[in-house]
Amino acid sequence: MKNWYKDAFTEDYIHIYQHRNQTEATILIDRLLKFLNLPGDSLCLDLCCGFGRHLSYLLDQGINTYGLDLSQPLLENAVEIRQLSGRVILGDMRHIPFSKSFDFVFSFFSSFGYFHRDSENIQVLQEINRVLKPKGRFLIDYLNAEHVKDNLREHDLRCYDNFTVKQKRWINSDLNTVEKELIIEDVKGERSYFESVKLYDLVDFRQLCSASNLKITHEFGDAIGKPFDIGSSRLIMVGGKIDSHLS
Repeated sequence: MKNWYKDAFTEDYIHIYQHRNQTEATILIDRLLKFLNLPGDSLCLDLCCGFGRHLSYLLDQGINTYGLDLSQPLLENAVEIRQLSGRVILGDMRHIPFSKSFDFVFSFFSSFGYFHRDSENIQVLQEINRVLKPKGRFLIDYLNAEHVKDNLREHDLRCYDNFTVKQKRWINSDLNTVEKELIIEDVKGERSYFESVKLYDLVDFRQLCSASNLKITHEFGDAIGKPFDIGSSRLIMVGGKIDSHLS
């Protein structure tokens, strides 16, 4: 399951996570834009944009944003359903196909920590650094590792009109990951997917960022901007390049 991310993000993914609605995305972005006060000519990248839930709203707010994702099915959905043709690009976050272009790079919905080796996750941060302009900034919207460990729901079943989703979750202590098996049943039969995300905490992120010449300057605990603490539902970090004299 080392390369699970190559198989997990199909059309089924859109149905599995349909409960993650547009309202949730707009709350985070509205708060974010108010906090960041981005200049009108800012150029932004939505890294691992999926089917464009956040990207489409950023564009609606007049933010010049492009999206990158490794999943062809999700990008096709973004183009067909959200009319994002010309705004989304197929690519791997370890090898971002851009030069030093962006004022801001966004990583939403725990789209980081997909790789078992820390060196590959550091490579993603190094790529974020590389494509940022000298005073560019980044945001990583991530899970709170302690909250996940304390509130892990090992099994659940979701029933929709035309299909069911069974989920099993566990902590892999050897890899420091939270892992999930999903089994879908519908008229086409049964199929399964696997997901694995690193349980990095804030201390880990500071070390990873330091190794990538990045610095975290602000941490929040949820989409509405509450301060981060051990019980927060999320870990949302904003920062920039170490050599850009961030305060």
